[in-house]
Amino acid sequence: MKTREHYQNGGPSVDLYDIREAGGPGTPCDGDVEFYLRQAEVTGGPVLELACGTGRVTLPLCDAGFDVTGLDRSEHMLRVARSKLRERSGRTPKLVRGDMARFHLHRTFRLILIPYRAFHHLLTPAEQRRCLLKVRRHLRRDGRLIVHLFDPRLDLCLPARNRALNERACAPDPRTGHRTELVVGERLNDPLTQTFVETWTWTERDRDDTVMRRTTDILRLRWTYRFEMEHLFELTGFTVIARYSDFFGGAPRYGAEQIWVVSRE
Repeated sequence: MKTREHYQNGGPSVDLYDIREAGGPGTPCDGDVEFYLRQAEVTGGPVLELACGTGRVTLPLCDAGFDVTGLDRSEHMLRVARSKLRERSGRTPKLVRGDMARFHLHRTFRLILIPYRAFHHLLTPAEQRRCLLKVRRHLRRDGRLIVHLFDPRLDLCLPARNRALNERACAPDPRTGHRTELVVGERLNDPLTQTFVETWTWTERDRDDTVMRRTTDILRLRWTYRFEMEHLFELTGFTVIARYSDFFGGAPRYGAEQIWVVSRE
């Protein structure tokens, strides 16, 4: 049986996303929602979020009064986001299934976001350029694009790396009380293409510690170096306004985050 793809084929990577990626201190996205809200106050709407997932960023922007469109390739992630909309009143975002490198929405935006390292899911330079060119066509001349990446650590990019990376437990699912243990195990790096594949194994246990489900999926990403990203922006018609290592205005530093704020040329 074909191994399921992270996010794309459902399962724990989707079911537990909101529990596992709650953010906060010590996480890569600490302060990101507040950062995006401040940027939206500068640009105004409408706002487009690419790879919007379950609405972690889209919904707070909508709550703040902005006209928001969220686009994601995973129907499973969008299904979770739509379930949240049924519990809401007032302004709601428009949710669209689509590929961030191949979308056409017949409108333009003042702010476009690619949050929480989603740009790494584009596995070739050609796909990355295609995405940025699509963004440029959808961005107004007075608008901004914000992209969040990780800054690659060279010790984690060595060829044929193949060992258990870490183990952690997800918070109990409030709906069932079940807890899930996650092992991010085998990782294979290809420095030539700057891509890696990780194997994630999820073990769900009930209140009596009985194994209810064990699932494996794979995560494929491409790492992008800081100056490579700057060159991609230049090639696709963007001007860098600011670059940070976190969502609190930290100066760029090795091995941290890459937060890029750019405008159309």
